[in-house]
Amino acid sequence: MKHISIILLSLYLVACTGNSLKNSTSNESWPKTVEEAVAVLKTEWLSKEDIEWIRNNPKENVTAQLHLPFGTGVRNEFGLWGHNTELLQSCGNDHAEACSGIIFDALWESIRAETPIEVAAAMDCQFSLTNEIVIDPTGFYKMKIGEVITNLQAQVDSQLSKFKNSCASTLQLVPVGDPDKECWVRYEFEDSSSLNMFLNWFSWRNGFLVGSKPPAIELQFKERCSWPERPKYFEPKNS
Repeated sequence: MKHISIILLSLYLVACTGNSLKNSTSNESWPKTVEEAVAVLKTEWLSKEDIEWIRNNPKENVTAQLHLPFGTGVRNEFGLWGHNTELLQSCGNDHAEACSGIIFDALWESIRAETPIEVAAAMDCQFSLTNEIVIDPTGFYKMKIGEVITNLQAQVDSQLSKFKNSCASTLQLVPVGDPDKECWVRYEFEDSSSLNMFLNWFSWRNGFLVGSKPPAIELQFKERCSWPERPKYFEPKNS
């Protein structure tokens, strides 16, 4: 099975490569309930790294990022396009994409249930803060990755100190994987957004995954440099 991390960074793998998944699943082996589908994903489809990625991100982020292309494989292999009526009935929804979303929600909840309570609480705190902190990305498209990370950390620090009764006193952005901090970035937007939303878009464009490891947010780089040269064809429209 291909790792989710590879799938997320190489968006064509599951949708276009037949052997990225199990061989075509017969209707005799289709999961019949949401619980069975979750069990199949956890035991047959996902690596330890995949499960850790799911554990370390908010449910809405996980469900959204699994929708394509990973979800395409799930919908095809689990017979959700009208054939696996029992699983669709278990989802309470006869639409394939809606049912896969329900399965992914349940997958996240199953993995979360296996997480120690104190760890889960620290993650929930961090998830909440990343939705409250607002990032202004003005000029990021002209920066290198090290400059952007420094700028992000400064914006996080300046806002975190203003939150009264905050559940965490620090929130540290930690690059993992030996990225070249002199590498350019791609980010063609200048509208402000939450830190959570910013990292979702920015990570996809610049070759890393995000993981909650309180008090750190790990920026897990999969390659040393995504943009050796400044991508001038990706710039804000008004620049």
